[in-house]
Amino acid sequence: HIMDFVETMADEIVFLLEGDIYFRGTVDELKKKSDRNDLEHAIATLLSEKE
Repeated sequence: HIMDFVETMADEIVFLLEGDIYFRGTVDELKKKSDRNDLEHAIATLLSEKE
């Protein structure tokens, strides 16, 4: 699965939203911010907060 690959290979991840940096940090920082234990749900939570 691609998220497993991202989690093991990426030192830092960046999400852009409408040309601006919406999140920048490590996978662990994203999980903590979203209060989720897996990357896929952490991303979904982060993006749903913007809506």
